[in-house]
Amino acid sequence: MYFLFLLEISRGWRHQLRTIVNDVMQSAGIYGDRAMIQWALVVTSLAFGLLLLVIYRALANEARLQAKNHVAATVATVVLISLFILEIISFHHVDALLYQIFGGVMLIGWMWASLAFVVLISAMLDMWDIFRPANAALKDN
Repeated sequence: MYFLFLLEISRGWRHQLRTIVNDVMQSAGIYGDRAMIQWALVVTSLAFGLLLLVIYRALANEARLQAKNHVAATVATVVLISLFILEIISFHHVDALLYQIFGGVMLIGWMWASLAFVVLISAMLDMWDIFRPANAALKDN
């Protein structure tokens, strides 16, 4: 998942997609009335995200995941995907906030990096739990 985000960041696909969608909407004469479409996309994206979480939980329960920290990583990934979708949908007021510069980096960059850091720390804590000497006998099972 994060490799795909890395590719997206390096290639700028979300900006290209937004440009294409805006051009199509302007050509169709519906760009000025896009608020309803944007909100429909937000609701659809939220419903899709909730569906993915339900599927994930069902699979996690079925697989009996022993990882304690996967919840933080899952929530961070869902927030990142939501942020990504919100940026693509492009509410101008939200974009103005996300693109503010702090310390030479846009706020959205800090948010993306923070969410990736949460996933990294979660993975490291899970690795610690798995390979801790007290659990060495359990990892072979």
